[in-house]
Amino acid sequence: MSGLVTIALISAPSIAQAATPTPAPPPTTCELGPHWLSAENALKQGRSTSLFKTTPSAGALQIYTKQTEVHCGNAIEVVAASKLSPYRIELWRTGWYGGAGARRVFVSPIKPRTADRIVPGQSQELADSVDFGFVTASGGVQLDIPVTNAMKPGIYFARVITAKGISADAPFVVSSPRRSASTLFVASMMTAYDYNAWGGSNGYHVNYRPAWLKPKEKMPKLWSTRTSVQKPWQQFHAIGDGGDASLASWIERSGANLDYTADVAITETSDLSAYRTLVFGQHPEYETYNGLNRIMEAARHGTNLAIFGSNAFYWNADTTVTDGALQSLEVDRTNGASWFKNFDLATHNTIGTGIACGSTYGSKLHIAKVDNPLFRGVPPALVTKPIPGIFEQEVDNSTTSTLANTEVLAESPDIQCKDATPNLVGKGQMVESRLESGARIFDAGGFGMTCAALNFVQCPKKYKATPATTSFARIVISNVIAEYSK
Repeated sequence: MSGLVTIALISAPSIAQAATPTPAPPPTTCELGPHWLSAENALKQGRSTSLFKTTPSAGALQIYTKQTEVHCGNAIEVVAASKLSPYRIELWRTGWYGGAGARRVFVSPIKPRTADRIVPGQSQELADSVDFGFVTASGGVQLDIPVTNAMKPGIYFARVITAKGISADAPFVVSSPRRSASTLFVASMMTAYDYNAWGGSNGYHVNYRPAWLKPKEKMPKLWSTRTSVQKPWQQFHAIGDGGDASLASWIERSGANLDYTADVAITETSDLSAYRTLVFGQHPEYETYNGLNRIMEAARHGTNLAIFGSNAFYWNADTTVTDGALQSLEVDRTNGASWFKNFDLATHNTIGTGIACGSTYGSKLHIAKVDNPLFRGVPPALVTKPIPGIFEQEVDNSTTSTLANTEVLAESPDIQCKDATPNLVGKGQMVESRLESGARIFDAGGFGMTCAALNFVQCPKKYKATPATTSFARIVISNVIAEYSK
């Protein structure tokens, strides 16, 4: 998965229009009503447009949050820099909101331009060092914003915006104070962190030239084993509108309550097995060893898993926490040492692993089981004609397909794996498995289901998504949520 993703958020008024201070928030009670999500999505503000912004390294406008997940009653610590212009900070919650995709819930007073920028510091230790390519951030001004009961659980973006409308965003999650729903949405923050290339390095490529490299020596492709969480954003991938935000927005359209957490905090959720369904969005590739065990323990007790991406639970990640705040994500990629399938776990503990296939993105989907309830309501035209833009390069669900009682729901007619790895099925597949506990596991097997959920234009152009992609994705997502909630 590569490239930037745009997010369809709602445009904000100019700084002049927003000069009136934000009204005092209501008391922090951290209580959720029986139909809180429906009431939240009935609120609307602004107009729909494409405004998602990431920023280059050492740019004049930068923002990040110090927390991945924040609870009602605490404060979100936002670090921002706007060296050239006055600015304000906004908080936006993603959701349905009549199709707009997000709602602004907080606007700060106008602030003077900052004295400096947020700039990266890059570790240039030898390539075999755990910190090679590790990027830190320094500079900027911190603003602590109380998270009150008015800020309902969900996926959020903090935004720094200037008078000219130039902006940059940073994602975070407001978690549910207690269980209010039968479905828990697990935001793929770890994947987003490992893809974040701000500062010249991410978990997949070190993009700067180390000082120890000789002048004429070719720069090798190097992966950074440790990725900083405390830095601005250059790529969003899983959390941007091409992924989790788009998926969450569409699911919220039903009005049924939905609880939220971040994948890095899933071990803090009191009882996962109390949920009927756990929802995972785009590429939940990373999970800690303890987190994965908790997920699979819930499945063994009957909790369904609805996975609307692929590569789920593939890399074993470790996290560093200092003073209660997440600092970094570490992945050991040496010879595949951190693949969960090599951790002596049972086969079903790795769900839908993605094996890179030598093909293109945007592969078409052909429905194999037309009468399956998960395809109920799909128009005949979409049944007979392959649907573009669902599958992608990493779609082989080889581990899932070894589960007992697994049914191939759909597959790609135009992708073939060239990797000689044993157990490859040879093409992208959408599958459903059933465990002995009765738990059902849906695995979409590709990126298109999530990025097309809000609107197909959110999918990167290389996916070749069309209105048919969105129509199919919306129907199947709705069916999976409804069936798994029974």
